Amino acid sequence: NDGVIIGSSNNSLVGRDTASMPWIKNATQRSVLETREGLLSKEVLAMTTPLKNLGWQAIAEWPAKDAFSIIATIRFQIFLFSIVVIIFVAIMVWLVSRKILKPLATLNLAAKKIGSGSFSDKIKIKTGDEIEELGNVLNKMKDDLAHYIEELEKSHKQTEEHLREINKLKDDFVFMAAHELRAPVTVLKAYVAEIVDDEKLMKKMGESNPY
Repeated sequence: NDGVIIGSSNNSLVGRDTASMPWIKNATQRSVLETREGLLSKEVLAMTTPLKNLGWQAIAEWPAKDAFSIIATIRFQIFLFSIVVIIFVAIMVWLVSRKILKPLATLNLAAKKIGSGSFSDKIKIKTGDEIEELGNVLNKMKDDLAHYIEELEKSHKQTEEHLREINKLKDDFVFMAAHELRAPVTVLKAYVAEIVDDEKLMKKMGESNPY
């Protein structure tokens, strides 16, 4: 309380009177961390803590130059650590994108091609997980669709061939029927013409000889 140093890590300070220093009075009330003029250096980072039961004060001083130099080193280390973390995260994102996003993009492109009717390209995904399994399922679905479409095209082609054959048979039937009916019709026309002529003749005879 009288401001005399009773013990120090530096023996030259023992017995020194510090009562004239303004920070001594302030430090008696509470613990204070501050930058101030020190006992050995002009500027220090200091902590003063009162020991009330003993009526003493514990003082710790660290030359500000050394303290801030270490703080700058710590900041630089934190900066380097942040850079390393950012690079690590970027690498992880790239790996994740290659493992997950790229296969998903491949599946999306394959689905669009299937939707547009293209079944030639095979989906190639080697991830060893559910995404690869989904790719295999799409490959099987694509092959099945290609097979069904091929069968439908064959059936459609056969149907068109059958229709052409039916049309040909119809044309042949109409031709043959017309040919076969032409002769009887000609005969009938002759009979009808003869009958008409006979009626005309009978009419004339009746007019000339009413009895």
